[in-house]
Amino acid sequence: MQRRSLSCKLPRISRSLLTVQDSARTVGKGGCGSVLEGEYDGRPVAVKICKESPYIELLRYEGEALYSLQHPCLLRPIALVDERGFCALVMPLYKHGSVMDALYERNRNPASKLTQAQRVRMALKAAQGLACMHRHNWVHLDIKSQNLLCDLTNPDDPAVAVADLGLAQHTAGPFSIGLGCGTGPWMGPEHYRPNVQLTNKVDIYAFGVVLWELAQHCGSLPSGNYTKSQWKHGVHTVRGRRPSCQGILQYWPNDYVALMRACWRTKPEDRPCAECVVRQLAAILEKMER
Repeated sequence: MQRRSLSCKLPRISRSLLTVQDSARTVGKGGCGSVLEGEYDGRPVAVKICKESPYIELLRYEGEALYSLQHPCLLRPIALVDERGFCALVMPLYKHGSVMDALYERNRNPASKLTQAQRVRMALKAAQGLACMHRHNWVHLDIKSQNLLCDLTNPDDPAVAVADLGLAQHTAGPFSIGLGCGTGPWMGPEHYRPNVQLTNKVDIYAFGVVLWELAQHCGSLPSGNYTKSQWKHGVHTVRGRRPSCQGILQYWPNDYVALMRACWRTKPEDRPCAECVVRQLAAILEKMER
């Protein structure tokens, strides 16, 4: 599928205005390049740097895609450095990194573990960002806990943002793309079937796996050793295998588990839409906070 060109006003800045130390902390890694901590305009920022073609073009596309959408639960770039042989996307720095990182760190310290309500609120905010994308005919294609950023300074009202639109497609209907586009454990069965038209329901399947991750609260991969081979994982997924719910059924509300399982149904048309996921998570959270 050929990507359409985007028309947006993502500010361009000179590389000289951006400071990234040689010893800068790595805060993430995306398909287009590493993400380092830097400084711009007197404040700390996250900087995704790319020096190789064709990834430079992908990084430009990602920046324009993110900037074209405006929602508090979508990462909004600050600026782009675009000079010969060097491209850098300047973004807000989220204190606790990705949701996967945050879950892993919190799991190491039992005293700082998040409550169920706090985790559902994180899921709700991520779903709101995804719903905004779908309303504007964007399909993310790589929803996973590593691509959801968070700041848990106030865990009762966390900042959560959908990030990394390097694989995203802007389309009003079904589309085709290369087999295996995405990340194994979060990919639905349709990803592995040749000549199948994809829809935004691929994001819903992936979001169901994110719901599983939040319920597990462990920051680990969803499917054990067989995920080391993406294609082996695909065989299991097509045959109906899903992440184990052992340890979730006993402790989580039935409606949360039902929503999670609905999201990863085999047939895309049987999965809820993003707006429905938002409404159901809001209802679950309301029950928890009564």
